[in-house]
Amino acid sequence: MFALRGWSEARCGTLAAGKDIEVTNTPPRASSGPPSAFLARRLALELDTPPPTISALGLQPAKAAAFAWQEQRSQAFWNELAAMTATAASDWVRPIHGIIGAVGEEVLVAIEAEVEKAIARDQLGKVASDDYVKRAVYSRSLRFFAEGQGNALVVAAHGIANLTVRTFALDPKFKVSAVTAKPLKMKATDFTPKSEAKSAWLSFNKTTVIALQTVAAELHPKMQMLATELDAVASDAAFTALIDLRNVHYHRWRGESPGVTGINLQGDTVREKLDQGQSVGISVQLLPDYVEGEQVLNEVVTTTRTALDAFVGHMPDLLQAWYDAFQEVTS
Repeated sequence: MFALRGWSEARCGTLAAGKDIEVTNTPPRASSGPPSAFLARRLALELDTPPPTISALGLQPAKAAAFAWQEQRSQAFWNELAAMTATAASDWVRPIHGIIGAVGEEVLVAIEAEVEKAIARDQLGKVASDDYVKRAVYSRSLRFFAEGQGNALVVAAHGIANLTVRTFALDPKFKVSAVTAKPLKMKATDFTPKSEAKSAWLSFNKTTVIALQTVAAELHPKMQMLATELDAVASDAAFTALIDLRNVHYHRWRGESPGVTGINLQGDTVREKLDQGQSVGISVQLLPDYVEGEQVLNEVVTTTRTALDAFVGHMPDLLQAWYDAFQEVTS
């Protein structure tokens, strides 16, 4: 019969710049190894050197693309005035530009997160292999900013899907019935310029993009080009790898970051070890060495940066395709 064991909290001195870290271990005698849990005072790390520059991190193209999108957002008022003389659907112009600005902002957030990742990665590289607490703290900081970066990029992807369908609404040939049928299943009464209803918004995925291409086939060729650029993002393996990884970590198995005791999902269970004829001993070591954490962390860190570069690579052509389609139906 196993009982739930309590734990003792030990203050483990100070971390960089005097931050206290509270650490727990169960049983207390296991304190020489990785902690069971820890709580740092903050996620962001103190700098011991100047932060890396945008240029040094190769982020200038991302900055230029994000600025271009936000500069386009600033043209909303003038474009709305111009569109009023060309289409009765001019009320869509302002929210369309709002989405453009939001996509730019999410990319800027992803850039800023990359700087934080570089800081955490640099400090993590300086940690001694047996300094479990620092390794755990720095790893969690690095992962936080990597996951935040990934979230920003996924939000941006949802944004370009909704930018596309709202731009379609400006086309005189657009019929709302085209987006209320499966698989889009938007609700006609909710698909209005100021709506925040769930049924008025789309999720970015390949099924949605294919459906939007079908809708575009009945519209102006410039709308079809916009749908083609959207599909280029949805077909980019470097970007969709982020969505796949995020789906795993958000809805399935999410291994912990390195530095704590951790669970190796692929490791042999006690029953499997016994079936293999291995002996199983009990000691003060809480669990077998946690080896999967490094892989988990590295995958998140690299996948998010690769996805950022991939998304940014599509932004100029996507914005140009949107502009061409927008001008065609509002000029």
